[in-house]
Amino acid sequence: MRFLILFFIGLGTLAAEPATVPFHKGVNLTGWFQSSDVRTLPWSRFGPQDYQNLKALGVDGVRLPVNFAAYTGPAPTYTIQPLLYTFLDQAIDGLLGSGIAVVLDNHSAPEDPKLRADLRGFLEAIWSQLAIHYQNRPLTLLYEPQNEPHLISDADWNTV
Repeated sequence: MRFLILFFIGLGTLAAEPATVPFHKGVNLTGWFQSSDVRTLPWSRFGPQDYQNLKALGVDGVRLPVNFAAYTGPAPTYTIQPLLYTFLDQAIDGLLGSGIAVVLDNHSAPEDPKLRADLRGFLEAIWSQLAIHYQNRPLTLLYEPQNEPHLISDADWNTV
């Protein structure tokens, strides 16, 4: 038996014009891409039937937390492991193909040594790679640079 835990995301008044928002009712698919090793990802946790079920519930957006720090090589390139793209592409393409917008969330823990030592370098490296890899996807693929960026000053975060 498979369970979906849904966390609804409310957009409130974030957008001046609702037409510019690519989704209005969203869920968080927590735990899918958050293991400590890309080889242990439960990559088949969700699939086409789940996407159809979400659509039937009126969901038109999914936040996909990803522990990128666990799936990259060392500084300064922080190269994303190719196996991650295999699994992530299946998820993103399946969701987008079902008419569900995707917010790709860097859910790496702020206390991870890669982030503490070089947050700016890490973020620039992974998001540059992801932007190139996903450059031909529709505009309904959105990016959340860092979940809960504590342990960094406001001034440093604004610079990043």
